[in-house]
Amino acid sequence: MTEKKLTESEIMKALECCSKPVGEDCNECPLKSSDCLKVNIEELALDLINRKNEEIERVTKERDNITKTYTEVVDAWKITRAKAIKEFAERVKEEIISDTAYGCDTTQHSGYYDYKIKIGDIPEYIDQIAKEMGVEL
Repeated sequence: MTEKKLTESEIMKALECCSKPVGEDCNECPLKSSDCLKVNIEELALDLINRKNEEIERVTKERDNITKTYTEVVDAWKITRAKAIKEFAERVKEEIISDTAYGCDTTQHSGYYDYKIKIGDIPEYIDQIAKEMGVEL
């Protein structure tokens, strides 16, 4: 092989030039005619293939790391989302139950239940709790 390590584009150009009849495109060849007889073109091709295989391996590892990180982020998001939904549901139940007083009117003892909230107010409670949790509905 030559003393100088050729770049990938130089190897590609040398392979193109060497695939043609001797003398045709030799001026364009990075090997130049003086090195032509000293170079094993198969070694150049093998060098290029090995470089590309290393690059493919590196990119594959990088892709796998990105995929793993993405999966971890999605899993963490699902857990966080589930916890937030659970917290929201618990707060809605707590708010509605704590603001709904069951009992009779003490002044008349009529058996009347004094509800502090009405069914129609529930959406406002839900919106308020969501807003407190940082979500605008």
